[in-house]
Amino acid sequence: MYDEDEVDEWLRKNFPGVWIKGQKGRNPLGLPAGDARDLLTLQRIGELEGRAFHRDATDVRTLRTYISKGTLARPDRKAGDGQKPEVNEDRWFRSTAYAYLNRPRRTRRQTTVGEQPASEQQPQAAGDLELPGGDDQDLLTLEQIRAIDTAARGRPAPKASTLQVYQSDGRMPRPDRVPGDGEEPAVDEPMWYRSTAYGFIRSRPATRRTGTSGAEQAGSERKAQATGGLRDDLELPGGDEEDLLTLEQIRAIDTAARGRPAPKASTLQVYQSDGRMPRPDRVPGDGEEPAVDEPMWYRSTAYRFVRRPATGRPRGSKVARGESRG
Repeated sequence: MYDEDEVDEWLRKNFPGVWIKGQKGRNPLGLPAGDARDLLTLQRIGELEGRAFHRDATDVRTLRTYISKGTLARPDRKAGDGQKPEVNEDRWFRSTAYAYLNRPRRTRRQTTVGEQPASEQQPQAAGDLELPGGDDQDLLTLEQIRAIDTAARGRPAPKASTLQVYQSDGRMPRPDRVPGDGEEPAVDEPMWYRSTAYGFIRSRPATRRTGTSGAEQAGSERKAQATGGLRDDLELPGGDEEDLLTLEQIRAIDTAARGRPAPKASTLQVYQSDGRMPRPDRVPGDGEEPAVDEPMWYRSTAYRFVRRPATGRPRGSKVARGESRG
């Protein structure tokens, strides 16, 4: 037997979606009364959400991502909109804000005793790494994952920017939680469940070679490239693999490397839609730093595309000149 009020409080804190569904009335969170057209700032909305769920106020940056995803409506009033009373920043009607706060919230399914999370049901490479204990559902940031990886392997983990590249090409799982995903607790940055992070750390292959000569390593790399069908005879500009390149920069590099005009930008956009070219790693408004004004690709992503197999025949060949081989 448990105290009813204690159970209610525990549900409200840990499973707000379930708690809200179990409440009756039009104001389950006990939000302050007021006129529907009262004007509230974004900071005030965050404070009300934090107070309603007995946690810190929701960060303004997080709320802005909710706006971009449509979870929170766009402001009802803006500075200089000519309405009365005048406002000097974005504001929301109380009715708009409360519709957001009282919205249905998704709840995360908990694993039962003896059941593995979906992320752990995937095969994992066996290893002898010593990893900190904790609940499978603990949320870890990218920097926390790097710190654990570094401590477990005894050498620096890949840089955060490198891990972001790994996410784009599938070598690292995408985050389980992102700002504005509508789940509780709200997060201010991408985060991974401990089980997901540990699956990556355990299965990540070592990147250092021991007892391998430079010639053997180069031969191994050429073999891997040949297997994937990528050209290794192109001269490409040096740079960090996380450098960001625009579509026009990729076209210029492609043109210089192949000695012939690259496909037009409009053609490359078609390539993205049908999978012949990777979609951009960064887009405007994705919430990452540095902010970008147009779609951009990491240098490593762009170079994989530039090194694609040739689709035409070399100029000057008999077939190209229309001659038969008879």
